[in-house]
Amino acid sequence: VTFQVDGQQFPAHLCFLAICCPDLAKLAEENNSLVHVNDVEPFVFESFLHYLYTNEVPTSETIHNEAQSLLEIADRFRCIGLKLMAEKDLVETGITVDTVAELILLAHEKNCSLLKEAAVEFFAANPSAVMSSVGWTKVTKSPDIMKELMQVLVGKESDESNNYKYLRVADLRKMLEDQDLDVDGSREMLIDRLERNKPDYLNSKETINASTVISAKKSLLA
Repeated sequence: VTFQVDGQQFPAHLCFLAICCPDLAKLAEENNSLVHVNDVEPFVFESFLHYLYTNEVPTSETIHNEAQSLLEIADRFRCIGLKLMAEKDLVETGITVDTVAELILLAHEKNCSLLKEAAVEFFAANPSAVMSSVGWTKVTKSPDIMKELMQVLVGKESDESNNYKYLRVADLRKMLEDQDLDVDGSREMLIDRLERNKPDYLNSKETINASTVISAKKSLLA
């Protein structure tokens, strides 16, 4: 099969894609031998294919310069490893007053819980500057996101009986990983996944207890 991206062609093997990236293979099967892929730059698609074939991490320069684009194509074709890698780079280097509004929207749309957590915390620390940024207008068009951000500003808490609420995304993902569960998704999805597997989890050595919750709350308020 051959993929065409903005005039450039990239050959690939359908049988291989069926194993390592079923969503991309499905796209190829639904089309003829020449598959057009839109809304992505050729260089980004090439990096994506290289990752699929070699499992090699893109260079730090590529990750840094194309993190958002790599995240979007990885999410589009369900390549979780690359998605989490790109998300991590955005968390570490990509959040500024000028970009945070856009990243909140991206994280919400793509269910990037770690990025959303970091972006919302940045907003909470710099609300006036963020609300004066160019991208803020787009945020105001989402009632759900606005409600969440306003709750952060006023310090409104929901039911404290939900112990997972006070844990950071990294901790939630670690718990899921320990149970061989999917670590991708929004914060709400991660918590729901843990809740649905709670009976087995309560038998483990890492059961959440009151001190864990208190420590997590203190870290959030620090």
